[in-house]
Amino acid sequence: MKVVVTGASGFVGNVLCRRLAECGFEVTAAVRRKVDVPGAFSVAAIEEIGDEERWVDLFKGAAIVFHLAAMAHIRAAHDDLLRLVNVRGSAAVARASVRAGIGRLVFLSSAKVYGEDSGNGAFCEEDPPAPEDGYGTSKLDAEQHILQTVGDRFPVSIVRSPLVYGPFVRANFLELMKLVDGRIPLPLGAVRNRRSLIFVGNLADAIIRLSTGSAGIYNVSDGQDMSTPELIRNLAMLMNRRPLLVPIPAAFLNAAARLGGVSKAARKLIGSLALDTTKIETDLKWVRPFTSTAGLQETVKWYQGRATK
Repeated sequence: MKVVVTGASGFVGNVLCRRLAECGFEVTAAVRRKVDVPGAFSVAAIEEIGDEERWVDLFKGAAIVFHLAAMAHIRAAHDDLLRLVNVRGSAAVARASVRAGIGRLVFLSSAKVYGEDSGNGAFCEEDPPAPEDGYGTSKLDAEQHILQTVGDRFPVSIVRSPLVYGPFVRANFLELMKLVDGRIPLPLGAVRNRRSLIFVGNLADAIIRLSTGSAGIYNVSDGQDMSTPELIRNLAMLMNRRPLLVPIPAAFLNAAARLGGVSKAARKLIGSLALDTTKIETDLKWVRPFTSTAGLQETVKWYQGRATK
């Protein structure tokens, strides 16, 4: 069965392509610039994500399109780039999918569509979206464009993912690992929050599962939410480091963050963002192949190997 993965050279895309190949799929990897993609049967360079005609040619004969290509870690000043890639690019992929006559589209979205704070509970798929930044807004708009464009022509599965970690992780998770490894005191010992995470191996497994199961919107996670101090302690234990957590009250941290103009960044460490994954577990009988402990072990193993090179 031929499938196409957009964003195939990215953090999640690389893992997904390898896993799809292991499951017997013939994978066409769509990338911006041609590079080797492990597991891919062929690689196609699509320089402009909005090039609908190019997508149509690539999608012909494909049973499933996995749309992962997106922009994430950029400054708010670059919201126009988010709109170009995440919204207009996704709209072009959706239109091309319809024209090429594919069988199903699986879109990787984000928990950010719900907002930044789940309070004491967890967001479920029926909760109204309320994104608070350009990235979350762009992913929600992409979801809506895809659903409106495809309609009832073929099934669409939307995967709403929390923070993804694993070997080759970048951005905030990698920076946190560096802080823990460097024995930097962190003023987060008094934080009592709840955050969902997902190991990249679990995310790839869920995406593949959703390519053949029920269509719709599904939350995914490791199923074991952690507070920020718990995550730091787990990373420190696996690194054989002593966690240096200073118990500063969260209210003080929030006030200091506001004064310093970094409230949004602070909320990622102090606030709660949890997902209820009952729907995918019930509808698809999804069982995660990795525990969060195993996922963190793999991530730390990669990090320590990287640090010694």
